[in-house]
Amino acid sequence: MTDASAKDARTAWFIGGGLLTACALFPLATQGLFVPGIGFVSAALWAASLFVFALGVRGRGSVVARRPLGVTALLVAALLPVTGTVVWSIVPALPQGSWPIPIGDVMQIALIAALVVATVQIARAGVVPAKVRWMPLIVLVAATAMQAIVVAVALNSSSVGPAALPLVYTAGVIAVAAAQLVLGIAALVLAPQLETVTPPAPVQVYPPAPQESTGR
Repeated sequence: MTDASAKDARTAWFIGGGLLTACALFPLATQGLFVPGIGFVSAALWAASLFVFALGVRGRGSVVARRPLGVTALLVAALLPVTGTVVWSIVPALPQGSWPIPIGDVMQIALIAALVVATVQIARAGVVPAKVRWMPLIVLVAATAMQAIVVAVALNSSSVGPAALPLVYTAGVIAVAAAQLVLGIAALVLAPQLETVTPPAPVQVYPPAPQESTGR
């Protein structure tokens, strides 16, 4: 890539990595605080980081090379938490089981599915260096497995006791934050390593030499 392209790509990764790192640290810093709209801040940071990673800056720095499937998956994954936060802030709280379908579970499954597609497309796009190309998918699988364990323990709360439930919930929060923090820091570390390649000088094409006329 040219110097200007590399600069835009580095900027995209710095911004995306910074936003993702902030998204990871914000819930930990504000845990236990009950401030209106605090959940929307985390969702907004998440959405902004994925938008930057999907689209880049001035079209450069996209981790999926702006391929339609990868961009769509990242944007869906970006918007789902924001949509969920807005919906739950508008819809009045209803007793458990009153919804015909578990909307929260459906949105969570859709989010995981979108992230799986996005991380596979990141690996296939070839933009991220080969040594860490599969890192997003590996981190996603690890975080999802931890979340599944947390849900399983919460559903069997009688076996662990009510006093342990806050610790289980905290473990789930830390698992998600750790995944976001690892990827955010990785983007910040890799950003300066994006190469700048000077475009080759254009090759001048000379017109063919005039043929000498031969007398007869």
